[in-house]
Amino acid sequence: MKTIAFYLPQFHAIPENDEWWGEGFTEWSNVRGAQPQFVGHDHPRKAGQMGEYNLLNRQVHDEQSFLAGKYGIDAFCMYFYWFNGRRLLEQPIDLWRDDPDQLPYCLSWANEAWTRRWDGKERDVLMPQGYLPEFEDEIFADLLPHFRAPHYLRQDGLPVLVVHRADLIPNPDGFARRLRELAVVAGLGGLHLVATETTPGLTPEPLGFDAVAEFPPVGANTFRTAHKRPIRGLSKGFRGRLMSYDRLVEYYSGAPRG
Repeated sequence: MKTIAFYLPQFHAIPENDEWWGEGFTEWSNVRGAQPQFVGHDHPRKAGQMGEYNLLNRQVHDEQSFLAGKYGIDAFCMYFYWFNGRRLLEQPIDLWRDDPDQLPYCLSWANEAWTRRWDGKERDVLMPQGYLPEFEDEIFADLLPHFRAPHYLRQDGLPVLVVHRADLIPNPDGFARRLRELAVVAGLGGLHLVATETTPGLTPEPLGFDAVAEFPPVGANTFRTAHKRPIRGLSKGFRGRLMSYDRLVEYYSGAPRG
């Protein structure tokens, strides 16, 4: 059994984010801009011992691998942004691919369109996601150098690929078959395909996938896991949902495992 942590590669600036969100935008911008929502809410948070690191710095990768291994993380699952052949935020994971001394990793294709959801303008699409004819061959070509990396994560000898929203692919079963075919031709033996459970109750078989990865708290946002006591000083403008961390832990600890 392995412990795999999701890894967001947006802790470095790219021209597209400079244009859409302002010069120098990274995920640290959101961290610094967080506002407390109740009395004692620990926001904004400050970066820890590594500071507000830049993921284009290879020394940062060394430190992340060391700390992850020290605290029981076996591998990272890194988000792979691919939009009809155009990649974004690709530099950190390509640097990781080229350094086999780093922690093992796999990729999760984050196949949702980028929108202005953060500022309430969800219909304002920044980077559309589509599925053009033969997109399977194109994305596989971009994935293949990672699959061949010596420290790429494998299950039963097969490279692991996670898809964040497999249910959005027009023909997920055909997608799965084609990628497996290409993997065999490339000498990989096949693929181990995992769908993220971003839709409650998702199962792998109708998709042609091998497994489903939980994505808390999707599917667990119920009265059973809700925070039931009033919170002192809750912001009048708060529009989120209050959940109990302890109840969530209890919920997932008792969830069946396949």
